[in-house]
Amino acid sequence: MVMPKNLFLIRHAQAETLHKISDFDRKLTAKGQGDAIKMSQRLFHHKTLPKFFISSPANRALSTAKAFAENLRLSMRKIQPENMIYEATTNTLLSIINHMNNSFSNIAIVGHNPGLSELITYLSDEDLGSIPPCAIVQLQFPIDDWKLISKGMGYVAWKAYPNELA
Repeated sequence: MVMPKNLFLIRHAQAETLHKISDFDRKLTAKGQGDAIKMSQRLFHHKTLPKFFISSPANRALSTAKAFAENLRLSMRKIQPENMIYEATTNTLLSIINHMNNSFSNIAIVGHNPGLSELITYLSDEDLGSIPPCAIVQLQFPIDDWKLISKGMGYVAWKAYPNELA
């Protein structure tokens, strides 16, 4: 029996605008912090949950990943920072996915636009446009090996945006 792979793509929550700090070091705003808590709680009540997070090491993404892990009751050791996610192209993100550990069937990537939105379209052939900050999109793949995932193989199984009603 094939255990499908579930990839949760989570865009970092709202971050402060640049004021004499680098883009990489931008922090979450109060709204961003609240959205990360609210969205992680929504995900907690979803039938499928990520068991491992791969996050951009940028402050706003890692803060979002930590909020999700905490509210999903996962150890912070289940968050792996990955430098290649910051400013990643579709090909870079696909390479990260193709090298994921098969012992996890449900993995989340916390990253940035436009990379995540472009990846959703590439993997599912479904154009969701530019996903908003702190959006969650679950892609499901009817295969049991991350290295086999490629263009058009997945479908959008679930999505949630912060401004939607729960």
